[in-house]
Amino acid sequence: RGFVQLKSGRLLVGAGVAVPEREEAPKSGPDLGWNDTVVYYSDDGVIWEKSPDILQVELPGENGTRYGAIEPTLVELGDGRVWMLIRDRGGRLYESFSADGSRWSKAERTNFISSDSPAALLRLKDGRILIVWNPCQFWSDPRSYAMGGREVLHAAISADQGKTWSGFREILHETNQVTGGDRGTAYPSPTETADGKILVVSGQGEGKRAMVLFDPSWLMEKNVSDDVERGPVSWTQYGDEGLTAEHTPKTRGKCLVISMKSSGLCGAAWNFPGLTRGTLTFHLWVPTGAREIVLGLNDHFNRVDDVKAAEHLVFRADLNELARDSWQEVHLTWDTAEAEGQLTMAVNGRTVKTLNIQRPAACALNYLRLEARSDKNSGALKLVDVAVRE
Repeated sequence: RGFVQLKSGRLLVGAGVAVPEREEAPKSGPDLGWNDTVVYYSDDGVIWEKSPDILQVELPGENGTRYGAIEPTLVELGDGRVWMLIRDRGGRLYESFSADGSRWSKAERTNFISSDSPAALLRLKDGRILIVWNPCQFWSDPRSYAMGGREVLHAAISADQGKTWSGFREILHETNQVTGGDRGTAYPSPTETADGKILVVSGQGEGKRAMVLFDPSWLMEKNVSDDVERGPVSWTQYGDEGLTAEHTPKTRGKCLVISMKSSGLCGAAWNFPGLTRGTLTFHLWVPTGAREIVLGLNDHFNRVDDVKAAEHLVFRADLNELARDSWQEVHLTWDTAEAEGQLTMAVNGRTVKTLNIQRPAACALNYLRLEARSDKNSGALKLVDVAVRE
C-alpha cells in the first residue's frame, strides 16, 4: 500500500516489517506490537536502500491483535516533503514526515479518528491531497473487530497541503450486518480519472467489494439537504433495522421513518460535510412510547447499538421533553467545535436550551445521530426537511 514516486523520480516503499522476538506481548514495559514500519527507497528501481529510521507505535491496553505500526500510505506534499500515515489500533492514525524519503520523523498521533484500519492518500493533478479512511469507533466494545469497526468509509480533501480539510463524507457504508470474518468497507485504493473524478475501489469480505466514483468538488460542499425520495440512502442504520422512507400525512414528499422497538436502541445516523460551525435544521415526529431520546452531533461514526456512543458525542441534547405525535421544527446552531463550543437548540422557533460541548471535535462535526428507546414495538421517529449550512 505504501508505494509512491516522488517528483525527483525517487521510488519509495513503506511497509510493516515483522519483528519475531516481539510476537508475544512483553511481560513488562511498553508493547510495540510485532511490526515496525520501515521505508525503502531507490533512485533507479534497481538498487534499494533502507531508511535507518524505524517507526513504532506503542499499543494502549490489551487486545487480541498486536499488529503494531503497519500498512503505511505515502504522499508527496507541495514543498517536496513526504507525508506518511500509519494504521494503529488506538483510535487515531499516526503520521511521520520526511524531506526526501531517506530519513523519517518519529511517528506522532494525528487528529484523524480511525479504527484499526489503513488509510489511503492521493495527490491530485491540481496539487490537492485526498485522504480515504475508516473513522469508526464502537465504544460499547472498544476491543471488538478492527477496534472500532469498518462500517463506513470517508473521504476528505485539502487544498493547503494537509493544514485544513473539507469533506469528511461517507463514500461507502456497510448495509448488511455481518458477525464474523473480515468485513466492511476497509482497504481503499483511490485513483484520479482522466476527467478529474475520483475512483475508489474498496470493501472487504465476500460480496463487499465496491467501486465508487465521485467528483472531488462534492467534498468542498458546505450546504446540503437530505432528499429521501430515493429512499434512506444517505442514512446509516448499522446495528438497527427497519429504516424506510415513506409518505405520511402533512409532509411534502417522503420522510425518514425509524421504527421503534422495545428490545434495545433504535436510531440512525446522517453524515454531512464536516463543519466547525454551522446550523442544522429538520422536522421531527416523536411517537408515544418513545423515551430516552438523544440527539447528537459528532465527528466520527458509531453504530446504532453502541449504548455508550452518547457519552462520546461532541454535542449531546436530550429530547425527552418534546411533544409527542406532532411535528416539531428543530433548529441547531453551534459556533465552534473547539473546547469553548456551545450548541443552541430551538424548537418551533423558541430557544429551549444552550448546551456546552462534551469534548472538542477532533477535526469537524459531520454526523447527526438520533437514538431512542421505546416502551413498545410500534410507532416511529420521523424526520423530514433535514438540512445543514455553514
